Amino acid sequence: MKRGANVRHTVEVQPAELDLPSSSAYELESQEASWQFYMHLAEGLFYLGDRDACLKYVAKAVEEAGEAGRSDPRLAKSLNAMGVLHCNHGNFGGAERALKQAIAIYQNAPGRNDAELAQAYFNLAHAYKFQDRLEEAAAEYERALEITEAALGKDHPDVALVLDGLGEVYMALDRRSAALFAFRRSLSIKEAALGPDDWSTAVTLVHLGEFYMRGGRYSEAEPVLTRALAIKQRIVGRDDPSLAADLKRLGEVYSALHKYAEAESLFAYALEMLRKTLGPNHPDIVSNLHALAQTYREQARFTEAKKLLELSTAILEKAAGPERAESAVALEFYSEILRVLHLNAAGSLEPGYAL
Repeated sequence: MKRGANVRHTVEVQPAELDLPSSSAYELESQEASWQFYMHLAEGLFYLGDRDACLKYVAKAVEEAGEAGRSDPRLAKSLNAMGVLHCNHGNFGGAERALKQAIAIYQNAPGRNDAELAQAYFNLAHAYKFQDRLEEAAAEYERALEITEAALGKDHPDVALVLDGLGEVYMALDRRSAALFAFRRSLSIKEAALGPDDWSTAVTLVHLGEFYMRGGRYSEAEPVLTRALAIKQRIVGRDDPSLAADLKRLGEVYSALHKYAEAESLFAYALEMLRKTLGPNHPDIVSNLHALAQTYREQARFTEAKKLLELSTAILEKAAGPERAESAVALEFYSEILRVLHLNAAGSLEPGYAL
C-alpha cells in the first residue's frame, strides 16, 4: 500500500438485541387499553344520562376483563358498575348477581382492595333496600361500614355515606335510636371532613330532618331542614327546580307547626318551579297541589282548597284515567271539602271550622 493512500476501515457492527415484548404482553396491553376505553366511555355516558348505552359498554368491559381470568380485579370493578346500572334500571336480580360476583372476586384477590370491596357491599345493600329487603340491606350496610372503617379510617367521608344508607334502613325498620345515632355521626364526619356548607352535609341534614318529622318532632326538624335548604340554595341558586322537594318538605313542617303563612309561601314557590320546568298539567305537580290544598283546609279556606283539588283530579285523570290510585285519594279529599262547603252554606258549621 502506498504511503498517503486513504485507508478505509471496515467496522463490523453487531446487531443489537432489542427487548421486544412478547405477543402475550402485547395482548395484555391491548386488553387493558380496551377495558379502560369501555369503562371511561361508560362513565361519560352515565353522567350524560344515557344509561342504556352505558350498560352496553360496561357489558363490553366485563367481557374484556373476563378474558384475562375470572379472578381479575378489573372484572370485579366492571361487575360492580354493572350491578349499579341494573339497580338503576330496576333489574334487581341482575344487580344482585353482578354484585355478588364482584364481592367474591374482591374477597379472593391477592392484595385485595378493601375500599372497593366495601363499595360492592354498599351497592348490594342499596339493591336490597330498593326491594324493601330491609334486614338483608342492614346486614350488608353494616358489613360495608366495618370494612370501610378498617380500610379508610373511622372519620373518612365514605364512612358517612354508608351511615346515611344504614340510618335510612334503621328508620324503615323502626330502629329509631340506631337511626338517629347513624345520622348524627354521619353529619359530624361530613362537617369535619367536607365542611358545614357542603352539598353532602345538606343531604345528611335532610335525612335527620325526615327522622324528626316521622317522630312528630317538628320543632327539631325545622332548623335542620332550614339549614339544608339554605346550603343547597347557596350552591345551585334559589330558583333551581331540584329544590322543589326541599321546599315542600319544609313547608310540611311549617304546616304541622301551624305556621301556615310560611307553609303556603313554600308550597306556592315549589309549585311555581315545577310548573315552569314540567308544565302546568304534569302529574308530578299533584303532590304539591295537595300540600297547598291541605294548608288551605287547615285554615278553613275551603273554596281555595276545592279549586286546587279540582285541578289535581283533572290532571291525574287526563294522565292515567280515573282509576289511578292518586285520583282516588284526590277525589276522597275533594268530596270531604265539598261536604264542608255544603254544610257551611247550610249554616251547620262555623266559618272557621277545620276538619
